[in-house]
Formats: sequence, C-alpha cells, structure tokens
Amino acid sequence: MCGEPHATPCAVGRQVVLAPATAATHLRALTDAGLIARRPYRDGGVRTRDEYVLTPAGIDLIPVVIGLFEWGTKHAEGTDELEFAHIGCGEPVALRVSCTAAHDLGADEIEVRLEERERA
Repeated sequence: MCGEPHATPCAVGRQVVLAPATAATHLRALTDAGLIARRPYRDGGVRTRDEYVLTPAGIDLIPVVIGLFEWGTKHAEGTDELEFAHIGCGEPVALRVSCTAAHDLGADEIEVRLEERERA
C-alpha cells in the first residue's frame, strides 16, 4: 500500500489516514479474528518486517465488506471518496447477486428455503 508492496501498520495508516497505533490495533484485531495473517518478509537485505495477507476466511469476507461499503455509501452517508477497483483494468468493482447458473438476480427473485439433505 502507499506504493509499498507490503502492508505494514504505517503503510495502512497512511492509506486510510489512521494513526500508526490505531492501524496496529486494527491489524491485531483482524489477525486475532483470523481474517489476516502476519508474515515476515525481507526486501533487498533490509531488516525483516511483517506483511499482512488475507486468510481464506478474509478472502471469503471480501464480498460482504464491499457490500457493506456500497450500502453505507448509498444509505448511511458513507464516503464516496474511496472505491474498490479492479487492479487489472482500473474499473470500479460492483457486486452482483447471481445463482449458480450465472443469472443476475434482483431481490424479488430470491427465496430462502431449507436445503434438502440426504439422511444417513
């Protein structure tokens, strides 16, 4: 972040305008929750530092985070100064709800039902 390949507490703090101590507290909480993991790295012979990487649980949470962010921007006076963007093309990321047959769905096309399971 911030032009650095690794997300250190200071780098994250500069990216989202947090004090380094606050960023470190949030990183610790995310690590404790199992959403990110600390991993040591060394760049060009410099001292060993830590980077933070998403765990499988953190990766699974990405659509939820983006959805909450979009909802907050639209309905709760959230900031529209930030956006999630595709690294490959630079276009903004948008969430869509679809079925496993890849049909995009509206809220009126979704039902909640009990999943049928085979009994042993």
